[in-house]
Amino acid sequence: MATVKKHVSKAGKVTYYIRTYDGYDSKGKQIERSMTWKPPEGMTPKQIEKELQKQVVKFEESVRGGTCFDSDTRFGEYAETWLENNRPPLLAPKTYERYKALLKNINAAIGEIKLVKLQSHHLQEFYNNLREEGIKQVGAYATTDKLRSIMKERHLTNKSLAELSGVSSTTISAACKPDGHISIESAQKIAKGLKMSAKRLFPLDLESASSESESRWK
Repeated sequence: MATVKKHVSKAGKVTYYIRTYDGYDSKGKQIERSMTWKPPEGMTPKQIEKELQKQVVKFEESVRGGTCFDSDTRFGEYAETWLENNRPPLLAPKTYERYKALLKNINAAIGEIKLVKLQSHHLQEFYNNLREEGIKQVGAYATTDKLRSIMKERHLTNKSLAELSGVSSTTISAACKPDGHISIESAQKIAKGLKMSAKRLFPLDLESASSESESRWK
């Protein structure tokens, strides 16, 4: 059963520390799981008590279900674990394979974001990215290991380069990763925004590129 400890800061901010145990490790030591919950401003004491109980129950269920992660857990780790825990027959084989394929694109966009820092604007950027087909893991794609250093030299942030290029900042983030696959269309927009040759900045994956894609690569 979880235990709850209330802490009030000098500024009067209230935080609740929730702790429970999750079995034993290989050395026979109890595995401790914990989380913090801060009541949103404006809640009455009765509302806080009611929501706190919900948080405790939800936390205990996540621990029992094996989906409890610490504050350093990134979305990609969580998603991979969820998928592994829902292998067939829990999911239909075709559904599982489709989710597995989709996860490559999702993780390319938000996989490195910590769960505790994942916000709605990250998801909105990802949705915008899907519309422009910025991140790409199948078919023709482009990668680069030069973009981050170029941005640093020119004092550009993901947001500022995104505005110059006409792509989402999520696409810029993906392009900066060593294995970040982006569509050739987005690579061309980024190169244009930087006033550089797309071919020089982004090597094209020729194995998956069509002749039409190659002809447009300048």
